[in-house]
Amino acid sequence: MAKITQNFSVPMGLAKVENPQQLNSELRNYFHFLVDSKKNRNDLPTQPERMDLYESKFDLFEHKDRAVQSIKTLMHNELKDIIMQVNGYPESIRSTLNIKQHAWFHITLKNGYFTNHNHPMASWSGIYCVSGGGRPQNFPESAVTRFFHPNPNSNYYMDAGNASIQGVFSSGSVNFQLEAGDMAFFPSYLMHEVSPHKGDSERITIAVNFWIDSDQIKVRI
Repeated sequence: MAKITQNFSVPMGLAKVENPQQLNSELRNYFHFLVDSKKNRNDLPTQPERMDLYESKFDLFEHKDRAVQSIKTLMHNELKDIIMQVNGYPESIRSTLNIKQHAWFHITLKNGYFTNHNHPMASWSGIYCVSGGGRPQNFPESAVTRFFHPNPNSNYYMDAGNASIQGVFSSGSVNFQLEAGDMAFFPSYLMHEVSPHKGDSERITIAVNFWIDSDQIKVRI
């Protein structure tokens, strides 16, 4: 019998902040303060500017706000755990990992969405959900973060031999339904989108692109 091997897998990480209510309340209040200041909107938005989607500047983690610095630390710690696991680094490497980032927030109103894109000039990207915004029962895929298969050739030809391949071998997309307190990390090359938000409350998320270096790791190019 043939041996089936797993190749070209994509590592993704999920984490959750325990009891995030106070943190998320402080983040929400700070973000609305920035919106009201009319000085923090991204001057070069990554999506066409719309009334149902607010995108901030990319310097969020440089702000000294206590809640912002708290979520920065939490995301850095989770990302370091992922990096250590997938690279097989010894524990001595962890303290040498130097993380740099662009971080920003989105406030999405009803019917807002984010079209298919990726972040090709970073190694890892992350999302933190401050508020899920609600999900109506008749829209179960409201505001899902949808990741597309990285091999564009995987479903060029479909027949009975490959139409129902399961699990990590599937050629379909993967949906994450992020709720308040959820984090997701993924390789920045992955194409992804956020489907239209159908909840009545605003959806608030933090997005981050990460760059990592270490004086103990030599990168071969």
